[in-house]
Order: sequence, then structure tokens, then C-alpha cells
Amino acid sequence: MTAFSCFRIKAPIVTLYSTLGVEALAFGINQTQSSFLITSADQLPKVQKILGKVPNLKTLIVFADKFSEKNLADFKTKATSLKVYSFQEVEDLGQREEKIEKFTSPKKNDLAIIMYTSGSTGNPKGNL
Repeated sequence: MTAFSCFRIKAPIVTLYSTLGVEALAFGINQTQSSFLITSADQLPKVQKILGKVPNLKTLIVFADKFSEKNLADFKTKATSLKVYSFQEVEDLGQREEKIEKFTSPKKNDLAIIMYTSGSTGNPKGNL
């Protein structure tokens, strides 16, 4: 659902393996100048470690369940440089918002996704 939403508004997706180390994660975010990160709550410890290394990152959306809600709440109090939302909060905002933004439909040559490999010989490699 998230991927299709990004495709609809011409927001390129960058995939980074959850098994990447923190340096490789920061490398991918910085190389693509990503300002949004969508991740699961179990990745919050890694995100916490890179916050000072990813200056373009402004918004974090976290898939959390009832077992990880406390971890997300704790993270929100520490990550003051970011806007942090649970995916449920994003859905709630969308349902309350009356103004619908107008977006240009994507064209067949628009960038849709960059998939990073694990970078076994150095930093991760991004493939279009």
C-alpha cells in the first residue's frame, strides 16, 4: 500500500535491507538525500544510532503494533529532530484531512524505485 501511494505521487522509493549495518543505512539515506523514512518499530534502535548522520531525514513513519507502541513512544521523546508518526497516525490524518493535494500523474520514464544491494564489497550499491 505504501509503495503504490508513493508511485501515485511520483515519490521515488529507496529500499535498504534491514540487515544492513548502521553505516550502510546512513550511506543509502544520504546518497539519495531521503527526507522520509518508512520502517518497522524493530528498526528503531538502528535509526536512533544514525540520527546525527542523516541531516536530510525529516520525517519517520513507523509500522508499530501493540507490542512496540511503548518503544515508539520512547523513541519519539528522544528523536526531537524528526517528525515521527506511527502508520496508524498517518492513516488517521488522511481520514481527517479535507484538502486533497493535487499531484501530477507519473510518466513511464519517471524514477520509481532505487533498490540497494547489500554492498558486500563496500558501501551498498543503488540500482535503478
